Amino acid sequence: MNGIPSIKIEIDVDNKLETNKSSPTVHKTNGN
Repeated sequence: MNGIPSIKIEIDVDNKLETNKSSPTVHKTNGN
């Protein structure tokens, strides 16, 4: 169960970083 929160945190940090940049990378991550 320890691995689940770790992944969630990584995704959360990644989202915050991408949101900070406000770059089109977010759309690429979604596959658009």
